[in-house]
Amino acid sequence: MRTGLQPDATPEEVRDQLSWNRGELAGARHTIQHMCHSMGWIAGHDRQGLDHLDEAMRAARARERAVEQARAWAQRAKAAGSTIDKVRNLCDQLRELPGERWLADRLDAILDPPQPPACARCKDRGYVPDWTNWNQAYGEPHPKPCPDCQNKEQT
Repeated sequence: MRTGLQPDATPEEVRDQLSWNRGELAGARHTIQHMCHSMGWIAGHDRQGLDHLDEAMRAARARERAVEQARAWAQRAKAAGSTIDKVRNLCDQLRELPGERWLADRLDAILDPPQPPACARCKDRGYVPDWTNWNQAYGEPHPKPCPDCQNKEQT
């Protein structure tokens, strides 16, 4: 470590000391700049970590709400299941009464609705209209096999 200038220093010693001080000042500035850059990088990553933590907390709260909703739906499904069982018992009682079978059949139709058709093209009929002769002397379209159903049967 250098000591300060002496009062009887020569001009060469003063220039040498000044040059050395400039080098030290440049090194200090470089160190400060590097530290500022590093602190900014650390602060940015720290903020990024906080953002990830916030996202994780939001996801955890969303999962908790989903679990609560699923439990509420399970309770509703249980209540609906017991209600459906009561209606089925009522249907059985109605079938035993004379003239009330129609009501039991209607309730059964509500409880067990018909399944939608599996084939959208032919609506499970197995055939589709053949429109190739539609303009020939008012001819009605002939039914032809449904290609979608044929493909399902072949696979």
